[in-house]
Amino acid sequence: ASMSETIKPASLHSFFAFTPRLGHKEGTEHEKILFFYPPKFTISEQTNSVGLTEALINFCNPFSPEKPCRSVHRERVTSALLNPEKDIWIVLTGNNPSVTRTGKDGKTTVVYIEDELEDTLLENMVQHIYNMWRLFNGSMHSIWEAQKVVTLRSQLESFFTPFLTTFSFDQVDLFSTLGGIHFLPVDKNVYLRIQNFIHITEDTFPRLYYAAFLYRDHLVWSGLEQEDMRTLYSHLVNYLGVGGSGSDALQGMGSSSSGSSDLRRSGGMKPPDSSGASPSSFSIRSAKRNSGYVTGPSDTPVPSTPLSSSSGSVPPMTAPKVWVNMPYPSNHAKSSASSMPSPPPSPGALFAPVAISRPEDKEEKCYHLVIYELQDITCLFLIEPEVQPDQAFYNHLHETIQPQITFLSPILNEHYTRKTGAEEQYRYVYFNHMNLALKTSLRSKGADLSRDIMKMLNEIHSDFVNSTENITEVLIRTAGDKWIVGRKSDQREFYVVFENKNANLLEINEEVRKLSATYFNNIFID
Repeated sequence: ASMSETIKPASLHSFFAFTPRLGHKEGTEHEKILFFYPPKFTISEQTNSVGLTEALINFCNPFSPEKPCRSVHRERVTSALLNPEKDIWIVLTGNNPSVTRTGKDGKTTVVYIEDELEDTLLENMVQHIYNMWRLFNGSMHSIWEAQKVVTLRSQLESFFTPFLTTFSFDQVDLFSTLGGIHFLPVDKNVYLRIQNFIHITEDTFPRLYYAAFLYRDHLVWSGLEQEDMRTLYSHLVNYLGVGGSGSDALQGMGSSSSGSSDLRRSGGMKPPDSSGASPSSFSIRSAKRNSGYVTGPSDTPVPSTPLSSSSGSVPPMTAPKVWVNMPYPSNHAKSSASSMPSPPPSPGALFAPVAISRPEDKEEKCYHLVIYELQDITCLFLIEPEVQPDQAFYNHLHETIQPQITFLSPILNEHYTRKTGAEEQYRYVYFNHMNLALKTSLRSKGADLSRDIMKMLNEIHSDFVNSTENITEVLIRTAGDKWIVGRKSDQREFYVVFENKNANLLEINEEVRKLSATYFNNIFID
């Protein structure tokens, strides 16, 4: 019999949160644990994992007090560590891929691929998970201080356990670590029409704050702070399925596995119940779409046509609470001038801008999130938590915005078709760290890029982020004679894959120059 070989891909080993503030006495070490997943581990095993992690953190701290330990590599697992709040640590651990070989004599050997899980990708993933928690729950310290640590543990359990059931290491790639936003370029008149629509709606309904406007999976306008919009965008596209199964962003952010992608498209947030007793949790949203409110108050009856879809009425979910950073103090009088985004883009501009707040002005505040969806347009509105909108309010809001959406939908569809319908000659990915703009010609990365090429792209990005040599360009010729080029200029990254098997280095450089001139003129400065 010949030798056989079995490959086991990377998978989730564990995810936990702990605090060094508790469990100082012998026999109480388990009190450090705030949350641990999966629950198959015994309390002793959980305590040992937390103790080992805390020991490694304390050991490394004297060597780098300003930059605490962020990753740990072992033969079988790789861990990413995050210290998002004082005295609170979150740890994501993945099982390294392995190859099991069975020889002719029947003996088996297991070899672990220790360099498969990139530090940068895991660190960004654990940051994304925390950002999702923070958006729908606020800070852990605020819950701990306002109530008790037992309440924090309960809320962590309610949120993370269902959330992690949707997690797949297929998602841990270049797209997930960039966390970019697809923007829809529109001409000045259309942009001003949308901006005017948002401002009129906010003036008509003083309870509404900080709206956002999307067409399918593309952001057109936002009054939210940039990082909050990034997290909300990820939630909308990857978990609520905004944009549909054909969306560029979904296929760019999700797994190449159709099963995992379908699961993430159906995921959604389920907020506290109307009594406010239950913590926010992560749940699965029905695949059936609803034309009208995606989120609304729990006591709101199912709206009648045209709020409900023709295929059947689907009750709206309770409007969840979200914690977002305000661009000015909450007691500041609301004014159109202070909430105005940056000027509209010129005709043919590549990306529509997003309103960005100054970090020193940030103030985190809780709001209800209302999502209204109609004809491929999604509008987000934030409502003050003290306000409990009734059915009349929601009907009035619908009657106000529905005609505007009906008018804008065919216009935006024309821009969307123009943007996504063009045949792309190159396979490229572009990301701008300054405005989070992501542009790619990869409609479905699972079909377009092999696992090996994606791994190379991950490694190039990690080199750009972590290298002390200030790397700005990487060119790789693969074993299959493909070319991979990565370039970094200031806060922008650009990757392209060429199939030219017989091309040489000079010809590839010329192709990159042509591509940059065609799609990204004036972006890269030599």
